[in-house]
Amino acid sequence: MAFPNTIRSSPEGVPVSQQWVPGVGWVVLKGSPNTTSDAAGTVSAAAMALDQSLILTGQLQNAQTTTNNGTPLTMNGMGSVLFEVIMAAGFTGTVNFEGAGPNGTYDPLWVNQMGTNTVALTVVGSTTTATHLYELANASGLQTVRARTSGVSAGNVTVNAYALPFVAGPRVVNANITSAGTLALESGGNLATIATRTPALGQATSVNSSPVVIASDQSNIPSTQKPSTSGGTLVYRAVAAASNNAASIKGSAGQVYGWEIYNAAAAARYVKLYNKATAPAPATDNGLLRVVIGIAAGQRAFYNSENGIAFSSGIGIAAVTGITDTDNVSTAANDLVFNVEYF
Repeated sequence: MAFPNTIRSSPEGVPVSQQWVPGVGWVVLKGSPNTTSDAAGTVSAAAMALDQSLILTGQLQNAQTTTNNGTPLTMNGMGSVLFEVIMAAGFTGTVNFEGAGPNGTYDPLWVNQMGTNTVALTVVGSTTTATHLYELANASGLQTVRARTSGVSAGNVTVNAYALPFVAGPRVVNANITSAGTLALESGGNLATIATRTPALGQATSVNSSPVVIASDQSNIPSTQKPSTSGGTLVYRAVAAASNNAASIKGSAGQVYGWEIYNAAAAARYVKLYNKATAPAPATDNGLLRVVIGIAAGQRAFYNSENGIAFSSGIGIAAVTGITDTDNVSTAANDLVFNVEYF
């Protein structure tokens, strides 16, 4: 929709200073007694100002001493509102700034306390006697505004409103928002868990760290091994005796990550690993036999794995001269020297 023609002087037809007011049309700006001056100190002619008669005024609360919705101000297409809150006689209570659209339902309004960097939904008085101004810079589309009181227990409060026919420019940067309410955290989820953690620089124990959930489509997580002064595997080291060399490397579940075995005998020898928490019996524990390592005469056997070989009950070991699962023939002393890495 096009704007109506602007106002011009008569008879010259020269455009004059004017302001578009919603619901009213073009309004001529009138002269003001105020003047301005430039950097050289030269005083200008009288400034132009909006006719004060175009400002809507209303008293939303009048020395209110109880909880009350007050009297709303009808906006009539005005663009911004200035609230004047006057707390008297040690006012104790809350003033709630609210606005309604065409359906008449009121919702909170964010207002800026003039002269501060605070943006709030309410102003709270606690044994307060004071007068402050609060600005709603953009009231476009609001049908009415009000200043509802709640929790009044002492003193009284008066609230006046001044609606202007334009949207005011922002007066505040880096505002501190107050009365923002409480963030609702999902029950039992990661946000709820974060609420119990204290963020800190560097490493922390698991109970003091925020959990990280791996995406369900991420089956593998790349990692890089680095040298360290702690951790790593354990080593079982032994020299063969004149026996079947049965022993328990670990009495509980574990993993074998590697071995190095040298056979000094003149014939092959066999080292066997069992899924057993105690020393195995090679002749009868064949059902628990997990690995058989054959080493030729005068040779070495090597193995290394980052994943390891799992032993659910424990890690048992034996060394004999025969290859069969139930062989129990003893080696001679010093036939073998073996190192088994495990954890």
